[in-house]
Amino acid sequence: MKALWETKLAQTVMQNSALRKAWKLVQPIYHATLKHLLFRRGMRKFIGGYEMRLSYEYRRHSSLRNPDAEVEWMLASVRPGTQVLDIGANYGSRAILFGKKVGLKGKVFAFEPSPRLYECLRQHVLFNGLNGIVEVFDWAVGKEDGTLDFYINEDEFDMTHSLVKPDGPEAHKRVVKVVSVDSFCDSRQITPDVIKIDVEGFEPLVLEGCRRLIARAAQVTFLMELHPWVWPEIGYDERKLLSLFAELGLCAKTQEGQPLGQIRERAQIQLTKL
Repeated sequence: MKALWETKLAQTVMQNSALRKAWKLVQPIYHATLKHLLFRRGMRKFIGGYEMRLSYEYRRHSSLRNPDAEVEWMLASVRPGTQVLDIGANYGSRAILFGKKVGLKGKVFAFEPSPRLYECLRQHVLFNGLNGIVEVFDWAVGKEDGTLDFYINEDEFDMTHSLVKPDGPEAHKRVVKVVSVDSFCDSRQITPDVIKIDVEGFEPLVLEGCRRLIARAAQVTFLMELHPWVWPEIGYDERKLLSLFAELGLCAKTQEGQPLGQIRERAQIQLTKL
């Protein structure tokens, strides 16, 4: 039996702009009904073989293209007791996976500046019994502390939010607090073992804000998603990014374990100290 969002009717709604606008009018009533009558504690969902509870609004969302392989790759560097930074946590599926893996002796610090996604992230932490293990922040992470304009896509069917103004009328701007990894870790007196970065093209700036941490850490693993088409907006290209890796003493490999070659499209890489 197909779920409602997999039916032809739902697919038609997602593809038709007029129907999407009509759906937005009834969406609050629909969600409130489901939330209070059926799914107060979330829905059970399996991602990469791991069970979790997610708010029903996000039951169809998953950016994992090959869940089993990607979850295995992502969690390979995580052990019970590991400290993790999840930068660009979105609605929290990866933060939940990290939290389940690190256990009571570990810690996950998850950052998500979109108000709607932050609230869902916070809710998912509670649904999955990870309060105290996963700590959440509605901040962006960048090169240095301060504030930045952040563009939020209000389209329910698009999970992309960015520090770069997108095309189209669906996004609005808000000012968000920005911290660097170095300042956050200094304030908490921590040296994380794993840092996951998925920030829609601003990954080079996040990495630039990790200089002190990289210098002092005996070993640290970065799990980074690259968005090269955004880099020109922040003065970066492939050559400059590879130069930054070398400057920081980091070795890059793709998810498949091969050395990083030409970067042309979205890719997941692992960075470790040489």
